[in-house]
Amino acid sequence: MTTEPIYKIPCVSLLPFRMGEVLMLRKRETKRWEFPGGKQEGYETTRGCAARELLEETGIELGDSSLHLLGTWENEFRRSPRRLPPYICQFYLTRVRDGQEAIVGEPDKFDGAEWVRPELIVTSTLQGPALAALEMLEQKHPYMF
Repeated sequence: MTTEPIYKIPCVSLLPFRMGEVLMLRKRETKRWEFPGGKQEGYETTRGCAARELLEETGIELGDSSLHLLGTWENEFRRSPRRLPPYICQFYLTRVRDGQEAIVGEPDKFDGAEWVRPELIVTSTLQGPALAALEMLEQKHPYMF
């Protein structure tokens, strides 16, 4: 019996930080919080995807900020029309200028944007990828908690 290889959709999630806080967005539909990010398009680079998603979702330009890899997360693939397709997400920490405010750049998807101290994030309000990203942040940068 042969099984077809499963193509995993590449995506990027950013944890923009400034003055000890990370930026989170609240999904309009579920009221759950997540970090900015999304799927890579075509031959887009990781940095290109990160810059585009950050600008589209928050109005913040990535500029010359460096991306610091926190880790990689893969969702569990389930063959059901109600489940997400398989994807692999890279989480990056990136510094944002102090005083930089975020806007909700995609009001059809998000209804809130907040800078929050990582230790104050209520994990029950997070979905899988955001929870995984927060855990990676705590492992690699415990001084932020």
